[in-house]
Amino acid sequence: MPTTPKAQAQATHKKRWKYALYAAVLLSLGYFFIGGDDGLGAIRQQRLELAMAEGRLLHQRVRRDSLALVLQRLQTDLDYIEKIAREELGMVKKGEHLYYMRTPKNQVER
Repeated sequence: MPTTPKAQAQATHKKRWKYALYAAVLLSLGYFFIGGDDGLGAIRQQRLELAMAEGRLLHQRVRRDSLALVLQRLQTDLDYIEKIAREELGMVKKGEHLYYMRTPKNQVER
């Protein structure tokens, strides 16, 4: 089947357009899946933010549980209340004396 140079040029031109169209479609898909606002980079960033938020949530839950335990002990445990009063408030029982020890200025603490 003889083909003319003009027909060969048109066929080549159509192939180029077809390849250009394929390349444009692939580049567009690549942008939407990898780049873009909802691409892999954004998903990775959202996962990182989620992991950080879950870490903060875990920290707050541990803190809440610790404070709940302290509250429970303050409401029910007289020995714990006495310990807090003595250590943090410097209180003493009736008849006891509180002594503060001072270090001489020329002596270095270790």
